[in-house]
Amino acid sequence: MPERADGEFIGRHPSEAFPGHIRNTLDKVAVRQRGEIKVGCTRPVKDKHGYELPLFVLETCMDDQPFIVDTIKLVLKQLDVHVLGTLNMILPIERDGDGKLLDISQDNPRSRAESFSCHLLSVASVGDRGLAIRDAVRWHLERARTIAGDFRQMRKLVSDLAHDLAFAAEDTPDGSDLREATAFGEWLIDDNFVFMGAYGFDEQHRPTGRLGLGRYDEAAKAGIEGDPQAAFGPGAPLVSIYQSRQASPIHRDAPMVEIRLRLVDDAGRSAGGVVFVGLFTYKAVMGRASTVPFLRRRLAAMVAAEDLVPASHRLKVFLSFFDRLPLAFLFAADDKAVAEVVNDAIDVDFGGAPRVFYRLDEKG
Repeated sequence: MPERADGEFIGRHPSEAFPGHIRNTLDKVAVRQRGEIKVGCTRPVKDKHGYELPLFVLETCMDDQPFIVDTIKLVLKQLDVHVLGTLNMILPIERDGDGKLLDISQDNPRSRAESFSCHLLSVASVGDRGLAIRDAVRWHLERARTIAGDFRQMRKLVSDLAHDLAFAAEDTPDGSDLREATAFGEWLIDDNFVFMGAYGFDEQHRPTGRLGLGRYDEAAKAGIEGDPQAAFGPGAPLVSIYQSRQASPIHRDAPMVEIRLRLVDDAGRSAGGVVFVGLFTYKAVMGRASTVPFLRRRLAAMVAAEDLVPASHRLKVFLSFFDRLPLAFLFAADDKAVAEVVNDAIDVDFGGAPRVFYRLDEKG
């Protein structure tokens, strides 16, 4: 049954073309191996497809999972393709061992959920790029499938790391940093981060295990931008964040964030670490930065350094502007830089001259 169908899809699809379109679609998905991603992008003509439309039709069929619809929209937006109508369905389908379609019915206990989508594309925006669009959509959906398959494992890895840090804090005289790192890990897996990849490093900063997007990288080279030596070397913080320039291949159009969790051995020495790549969720972005582990402690230090009076108007305004700053910036910048940006923003808000803020990352 349709999960989402916009009015444009119905309005631009002549009723006489529906029977032929349905038959053609069923022929395309009649055989699909488990795990296979089917993608097609054609301009249907009656002699070949059994129906005709003055549009290009992009269709996908794959095992149902998160990130499918948003990822297709992301690819089409990046390729500057004009979408004229969309239909998305989750169908209960039973197939035999050879992938042949046997049944489509809601009450069949042997059926598995499959996602089907159809997108009507303008001819002018597609031009001669039909095959290129098909291949790009499949490329991104393959990564979405890998990420979804490893998502629980990445969350479990964060949970395990947080547990290890909490255990280490019990034997550390001043374990406040370890406890904050533990709380930060728990904050991440509380629906505040979309995990897309994980990269492990040993104490010599050599790549070890990979999950998600990491599975597509060369064995000897991790596909991250941040410097592992800076993230996991002696004296590095337990948690650091690097704002990558790499665009997210799924979900939404935004540069990914690299979250680096440094590991320590029983003697408290650096033992490598793990870099998680992904995006902060809407919940995290719209939440209060002042409540996030590590940031809350740094905020308290800034308030003390600024000599802000408790319950004063200036303190309330300072907190308000602090909560509006991007999480990646708050983690990457030092306390002085954050306080300067907050104070300058307050000054602009109260009538001061406009300003432009920027900072260089660890690569300059």
